[in-house]
Amino acid sequence: YYDYLLNRMKVKFAPLKRQGDEFVLTLSRKMTYDQFAKKVGEHLGIDYSHLRFYPVLATNAKPKPPIKRTINQTLYQILNGQYGSYGYSMHLPDALYYEVLDTSLSEYETKKTLKVTWLIDGINKETAYELLVPRTGTVSDVLAALQKKADIDDESMHAVRIYEAQNGKLHKELRHDLTITGLNEYVSLYAEKIPEEELNMQGDERLITAFNFDREPTKSHGIPFKFVVKPGEIFKQTKERLSKRTGIKGKQFEKIKFAVVPHGIYQNPRYLEDGMRMIPLT
Repeated sequence: YYDYLLNRMKVKFAPLKRQGDEFVLTLSRKMTYDQFAKKVGEHLGIDYSHLRFYPVLATNAKPKPPIKRTINQTLYQILNGQYGSYGYSMHLPDALYYEVLDTSLSEYETKKTLKVTWLIDGINKETAYELLVPRTGTVSDVLAALQKKADIDDESMHAVRIYEAQNGKLHKELRHDLTITGLNEYVSLYAEKIPEEELNMQGDERLITAFNFDREPTKSHGIPFKFVVKPGEIFKQTKERLSKRTGIKGKQFEKIKFAVVPHGIYQNPRYLEDGMRMIPLT
């Protein structure tokens, strides 16, 4: 009892993502990771194995990288930075952020978190999801995790693809058998249901990549996408399909100018007018 009195301390816990309660617990400095995690779990009414903790930067109250779970490390050592690998010299000695995981911490550490943006209506509506997939998994595992998170029906999933984009331009569509380790960490991942007109392309139609730019093609931004070009089609009709494809309508769509951008670094865009016909692309 006297040992507890000597070593007791108050620790403030706050949710990492603002969703949850802030609270203070009186704990012992000698508690191990699992012991104080159990106390936090009891307070929150959840399984303590699903909790992950983060030190708090003293300068701006932002979270540092998550604390690694070890058997012998005590709460005092965690808060006072005995282990230099965590770089604790600048963090608060009486506060931690907590995060409630979808799975146990031990299982979580065998997986990788990927951010995938689900495009619901063209490129005009988007929802970003953080997906947990096996580190040894494939793009198929990413799609399965997305289906569960976004509640996508089985029929729609047959036509869902994932593609990489970088600096506002489409990089490549990902094969389902591509391993997670083959993904570039510096690109954005987008998922969408392939449009019907793309699934039903005719022989002379071509699939191109479209992107947004500000005055110069090198100043690309936003979400790129694939689009079906129909040779001989009046561009006014093409614009109607572009509106449907992007989900952009009304005055917002009317403000957009369209151009063909030839391949090459210094090529100038050729702006399109309603009466023009789309030329065959090779």
